[in-house]
Amino acid sequence: TGPDGSARTLVSDDEQPGVHTLGWDGRSADGSPAVEGTWHFAVTATDDLGRTTTAERGVSLNDTLGALAVAPAAAHLAPAAKTVVTATFQLQHAARVLVTVESRASGAVIATLLNADLQPGAQRVVWDGRAWTGKLAFTGAYDLRVTATNDIGKVSLVAPFTARR
Repeated sequence: TGPDGSARTLVSDDEQPGVHTLGWDGRSADGSPAVEGTWHFAVTATDDLGRTTTAERGVSLNDTLGALAVAPAAAHLAPAAKTVVTATFQLQHAARVLVTVESRASGAVIATLLNADLQPGAQRVVWDGRAWTGKLAFTGAYDLRVTATNDIGKVSLVAPFTARR
């Protein structure tokens, strides 16, 4: 059930015992994009003894952030570089955007590239290969994380890359 009260049935069928996977592409029954916000996902089942059980979860549908790309996938860290990695992404709605470079091994934030309110549209952020200390980052595996927060909710995308000195 969506934030506007609309309902979408994903399956209504006899099923065998076990684990079942259901998919939903975020579209209404007519194929149009579903309303963004918090949806309530409910599964109701009646067993062979006539006992009914229901499980419910909240699921956020938020199309604010999309199309994250990082180039190059294997970057070269150089002391004089102005740009080592370029990240591009698309905002569908205005949002507070935080962009960080994180160590894939430890999860530690190496650098914060952006923390600002942005309007919808194509966005571009660059990393010069330096950690928050101002020193050149070490060779390693990194994640570039983009997090957008607005009245719809919070959504993040992550793109992996490697860097070497």
